[in-house]
Amino acid sequence: ELSGGMQQRVGLARALVVDPDILLFDEPFSALDPLIRRDMQDELLNLQKQVKKTIVFITHDIIEAVKLGDRVAIMKDGEFIQVGTPSSVIMNPVDNYVRDFVEDVPRSKVLKASSITTPIATIKLDQINDLDTFKDSPENQSRICVVDTDDRLVGVAPYNEISTAVRQIKNDRPYETILNPDSFCHVNDSLETVLQKLSRNNDQIIVVDSERRVIGKITTRDAVASIIPNALG
Repeated sequence: ELSGGMQQRVGLARALVVDPDILLFDEPFSALDPLIRRDMQDELLNLQKQVKKTIVFITHDIIEAVKLGDRVAIMKDGEFIQVGTPSSVIMNPVDNYVRDFVEDVPRSKVLKASSITTPIATIKLDQINDLDTFKDSPENQSRICVVDTDDRLVGVAPYNEISTAVRQIKNDRPYETILNPDSFCHVNDSLETVLQKLSRNNDQIIVVDSERRVIGKITTRDAVASIIPNALG
């Protein structure tokens, strides 16, 4: 008498209650309508965070695979063609078969900030009064990334504004006022989140890890190129 979605939840509970080391799912959500299917995918992801089990999930839906999987394996004629993280498979398909397979995947929802991060020069907060030590490269950087002694992000500002702030410290204008602590994202944020932040932060944001240490930067050009390969020439 249960609905299809509730039956799948019961099946999932039955599988989990015996506390197996490995769970095998063979297209468990294929017969569900799109809304219930999405709910079940989210349910499985939430459960995985709690139970931390190895799950082998078989599906013909590549979008479902990249949403659920830490690693994705694409098969053809009974053999693995490519195995890797969702972002590596999407960004670097090994052949035309895989390229066609992942063509319709919405990259902005699948790719992580880490997959398109590039290096950025940083300056320590306690060295900000001595910009001569930093002058070899920042003029060519759209912004300077300021970090503390543990390389955690303090803020970001254009080079000329940092210089102005330093000159005005003697007038009791703290240089922290010209830093923008909101212009960063987490290394595991989706590209969709990155694009939203880029639209508010002058075409460049800083990428940080879980402890707010600086990993690099992402520009609007980087983000667009990752969504539409070869779009920028």
